[in-house]
Amino acid sequence: MQKRAVLICVEGSHSKGLGHVYRSLRLARALRTAGISSFFVANDDITSCNILRMEGFEVFIAPVGEKDGQWERDLLAQRQINLWWNDRLDTTLAHAQALPPELPRIHMDDAGAGLLGAPAVVLTMPCHFTVARKAPCPAFVGLEYMLLEENLGLSKYVRKEDKQWRILVSMGGSDTWGGSIFVLRCLAHARWQDRLSITLITGAGYSHENQLRPLLAAHPAWRRKACVPDMATEFLQSDLLICTGGMTPFEAAATGLPACIVASEPHEEDNAAFLEQQGAGFVGGRRKGNYFEGNVVLVMERSLSSLENISKKAGTLCDGMGCSRCINIIKGILHA
Repeated sequence: MQKRAVLICVEGSHSKGLGHVYRSLRLARALRTAGISSFFVANDDITSCNILRMEGFEVFIAPVGEKDGQWERDLLAQRQINLWWNDRLDTTLAHAQALPPELPRIHMDDAGAGLLGAPAVVLTMPCHFTVARKAPCPAFVGLEYMLLEENLGLSKYVRKEDKQWRILVSMGGSDTWGGSIFVLRCLAHARWQDRLSITLITGAGYSHENQLRPLLAAHPAWRRKACVPDMATEFLQSDLLICTGGMTPFEAAATGLPACIVASEPHEEDNAAFLEQQGAGFVGGRRKGNYFEGNVVLVMERSLSSLENISKKAGTLCDGMGCSRCINIIKGILHA
């Protein structure tokens, strides 16, 4: 019997960020563990493709999201595909029409016209929950479907006030808009400097070295870690996360780590508002044009003053078993 093959279609770049790349990589790992073959098609971004290939996955390059309609047909002519998984925003109708109707598709956090004809959409981000009302296909909705590291929630614990607070800053793998510089400049004016242990995480696409260098030189106690292999370990070693409003604060919440969110995109403001409504964090700022605004220090101090409470609530948001749930959806459709 021929092994079933799942194609994972994803976009990543300095402007788009790398969150979807890392998320889809978790799915590919879970598929491999489940004995299901998978490979990728991605846009021509060397950083994204290297991340996927370093894990041993085959990657096809295509103008994903730019010239939908033809590259899909070219790919289908080369490879046997049993299920097409889209991890990208706003797929087009041309994309859906380029694929044969008998090829099942699953879309993740997609609100585009390309949903037409798909057997399922998985909506994990609060900013996309309303898509379920108008989606032209069955929708699996909720944080429980988030593609997190498997069993991430098993190590969760409640953070409590201590003599020293460990602050983790992570503004995305590429940090397109330089949010890390805004946050660090704010933290430079924070009270309790002697009680704050600050660590900055940067990714493969980081491009703000010239601005970062003098900040680190002025604060030698601050640490910077680049391209960390395991963010879960960083979460577990921190008391408060300052980050953008994409997937990161939800991943952290699975370990009980609350977040102060600085939204870099409009949809992230919805995610930040959701977390604040759930009592699992606070909104610390947002991007307005090419600049950020907000009072990160005030919100950080507010978070630390209620750390135990918001940590407890963060730990209830998701259990870290989303990969297993998505694998079950894929198996159900493959065997239908």
